[in-house]
Amino acid sequence: MNKKTIRICGLTALVLLSLLLFLGNRGFVDVYRTYNEITIQSQQIQRARSTLDSLKEQYELLKQDTTHIEKLAREKLGMAGENEKIIKFVEEER
Repeated sequence: MNKKTIRICGLTALVLLSLLLFLGNRGFVDVYRTYNEITIQSQQIQRARSTLDSLKEQYELLKQDTTHIEKLAREKLGMAGENEKIIKFVEEER
């Protein structure tokens, strides 16, 4: 084999190896994509844990504090206590 043939074979092997490393199964592109997916899912898990902690706090408040239950019933549901009347003010259209 002459030098030119060896160079062409070497260059071809290098190009094929590079393609496999970058585009092949478990190549750099695949690893980068997987890393991004893991990062996104980790962020979603963190948000879910934060929401869960908040819900646990609300649950404990509702379980133990009747004044908190009354406050939520008034604010969110528009409920009134005994001997109370709800007065709603409606703006007139002009």
